[in-house]
Amino acid sequence: MAYTALQGINAILKRVKVVQGDSAAITSFTDTNKQHSIDIALQILNEVIHEMYLLGAAPQATATGTITLVTSQREYSAPSDFEGMAGNTYEEKVMITADKVKMFEYPGGYLKMFADQTDPTDYLGHPTFWAINTSNGKFRIDRTPQSEQNGDAYTFVYLKRLVIDEVGDTFPFSDTVFDALLPVVATLWSTDQDADGRGSAYGSRSFARAVKLAQQVSPRSHYGVQRIPQNGTRRW
Repeated sequence: MAYTALQGINAILKRVKVVQGDSAAITSFTDTNKQHSIDIALQILNEVIHEMYLLGAAPQATATGTITLVTSQREYSAPSDFEGMAGNTYEEKVMITADKVKMFEYPGGYLKMFADQTDPTDYLGHPTFWAINTSNGKFRIDRTPQSEQNGDAYTFVYLKRLVIDEVGDTFPFSDTVFDALLPVVATLWSTDQDADGRGSAYGSRSFARAVKLAQQVSPRSHYGVQRIPQNGTRRW
């Protein structure tokens, strides 16, 4: 059974000795005596998860969405937790119908589509490209669907927004990866309380171990442990 966020925060607080023993474990993320420690643990945990995300080492960070074409409609809303399309190039960021018809990301994006289509009303029928409209965050397709295209459903894989803030939330990787991240978060928590930065080298080694474990779950050739600045507030 996957760890919940509540179990994870309790493990962190036990590691830094804010919680001592199961009888003292928190039961929610609201606790008058421990609120500051809980808030900092949640903040750092989310920062670490986002680092994993940026490295591609959060294999459960994707979801599947669908847009269904409507006659005369060029733009469609993204899912509420949409962070970006999965994939690296316009050839990989595709939408696919049940009968395998593909719609690719427009090379150059929305601004290029806007520049290319000086009169959008000239472009009708079956769409072949999409772009994210930078003014409203919606998907814009390169052609206005006609009655023949009405109801065509395109599915796509996207990166979903990752925030751990509810007690029942689960992590976007295995429990083994969380166990490896535990000393990372605890070290950063302690460093946050102690400005001299002691223990940061240990935290960096533990983070490298967690990324390696996550790679085994979902390997990608471009993974690697990097130093990604957090607005100057965290150092790995």
